[in-house]
Parts: sequence; structure tokens; C-alpha cells
Amino acid sequence: MDIEKLIEEGYKKPDEELEDYFKKLYQEFGDNPRVIYEYANVLDYLGKEKEAIPLYREALRKGITGKYHDMCLIQLASSLRLVGELDESYEILSDIYNKSKEPSSLLFLSLTMFNLGRASEAFCLMFKHILGRNEGFLGEYRRALTQYIDGICVDNSQRA
Repeated sequence: MDIEKLIEEGYKKPDEELEDYFKKLYQEFGDNPRVIYEYANVLDYLGKEKEAIPLYREALRKGITGKYHDMCLIQLASSLRLVGELDESYEILSDIYNKSKEPSSLLFLSLTMFNLGRASEAFCLMFKHILGRNEGFLGEYRRALTQYIDGICVDNSQRA
């Protein structure tokens, strides 16, 4: 049977059936890193982060690839943040963001930084990310925004 179709069918289920469906899928196809990841994803979605964390780690150990590899890392780090493992969450997300500049990794990283008491650094990171894009009126306002942001971010970094 096609794993992708089985996963797709699972997500059509009502929330109260998701865990059982993906648990059975995991029991049948437990060597497939994508199935492991999706089971972890469902547990995470249902607020069972502590149960999801070892499954995310297992999916990574078993070689999940492509976009699901990075998504697995982001979700692992997010779950770690929610259970209070802030340092590991920060390490994972910082690594992903620095390699990819992927926006959702930046947002999850910023949440972790906020929880670590580093809100000013998180805002500066987001400001600079947005300013680095060439969208909307940023071209027209880049000079002014750069000065404002540099003033805030330099002032904050000197206080730390």
C-alpha cells in the first residue's frame, strides 16, 4: 500500500480518531521514518508533546529526508520548548534558521528566545530577517528602517 495515501487518509479522520489511526500505522510500518514522523505530528497536535519527542528523534535516527527532515527538527524543537527543554530547542532551531533562513524556523526560534528571556534579541532577529527581504515598500523605506532597527538592536545588545 502507498504510505502517502495512507497518511493522507489518516488526516481526513476526525480528531478523536487520529491517534488510533496513526498508532496502527506506526505499528504496521514502524520502520518508515515518514510514518514515525506523522505519528509524532499527530501526538504533538493533540497536546502530547512528551510522547511525540521520542518519535521525532526516532524518525530522525531512521533517516527522514527532504522537507520532512527539517519539519521534524522544527517540531521536535517546538515540543522541547513546550516541555521546558529550552536550551536544546534553541540549539536545534538556531541551526536550522542559520542554514536555511526558513521563516517558520525563525518564528519558532523567536518563541524559544522569548522563553529564554531574550525577547529583544528575538525581535531584532525578526526585524533583520524582514528587512533582508525585498517586498512591499521595503526598498523605499530600507534606509530609515535600517537606522531605526540598528539603533534598537545595538542599544539592546549593549544592555545584555
